[in-house]
Amino acid sequence: MFYFLLFTGVGSLIGLRSGKVLAYNTRTKRCATCEAASRNGYPSRKHDCRLNWTGSSKAMEPDVTAELAVYASEHGAPVAVLVGDDDSCTIKKVRESVSHDVIKWSDTVHAKRSFATSLYALQKNHKGSLSGKVINYLLTCFGYALSQNKGNVQGLQKNLRAIVAHAFGKHDNCRMASASWCGFLQDPHTYKHKSLPHGKDLQDEKLQKDLSTLVEIFVKNADKLAPLGSSQANESLNNSVGSKAPKIRHYGASESNDYRVACAVGQKNIGYSYVSEVCYNYREFFFTLIFVRSTMQSGFRFFPGF
Repeated sequence: MFYFLLFTGVGSLIGLRSGKVLAYNTRTKRCATCEAASRNGYPSRKHDCRLNWTGSSKAMEPDVTAELAVYASEHGAPVAVLVGDDDSCTIKKVRESVSHDVIKWSDTVHAKRSFATSLYALQKNHKGSLSGKVINYLLTCFGYALSQNKGNVQGLQKNLRAIVAHAFGKHDNCRMASASWCGFLQDPHTYKHKSLPHGKDLQDEKLQKDLSTLVEIFVKNADKLAPLGSSQANESLNNSVGSKAPKIRHYGASESNDYRVACAVGQKNIGYSYVSEVCYNYREFFFTLIFVRSTMQSGFRFFPGF
């Protein structure tokens, strides 16, 4: 949904079915021309100023997302479902800006990342029992619970609750959830955990309590997780933007940044043929530019206003 650096940000709406960019906009906190004029104490010359944001960089995302949602509604394509991370500020701003209801789906990639971050945060208090191997095991079970319960909110809730109990050798929740990933249900007598240390159940009761509390947070958001929404199309666009406006260079103080974002959107929607499309549509401009440049290199001069 959003890609931002310190002084610039890019917001985009991409269709869940089409995978095409339906609308996009940028936020820019700097204009080199205006800054130079202010620094030297003279009026700014006429230029294509792209300065349109004075707030914090974090506030760019809710603002541009709400603007795009309004734009889509005005053009007959109201946003019914918004897929993204669990940033409450963004969905709140969108719902305040449009007259219709907008459903929020959680992005599964962000959900897995959030779960992993929370597990590593718990590791500080359980260094002996919550090892990297245990964390990877829990992440794998979390992924199985999501992928096997697409569109099934109650099934996802039961499977999520079964994860922690399963790791501690308690499989009643696995039976209730009909968890196909639980090997104990298939062979109770010889079953051993394949990914836990030494194949044995976890024992730390305090760890079990803390993990259950963590999982319960995701259980409460099962209705947002169950559709398995994904913002990978937006991440792909962000990668394209990053390749054309890399972070090691600053293009956000001029119109160059917006041109580069437009190129990334064109590449996303129609592929690399966007280059030839642009050249064809503006062929007269390019031919004039080439003619002027080649003539100037030959030593000819033009009258002002040519």
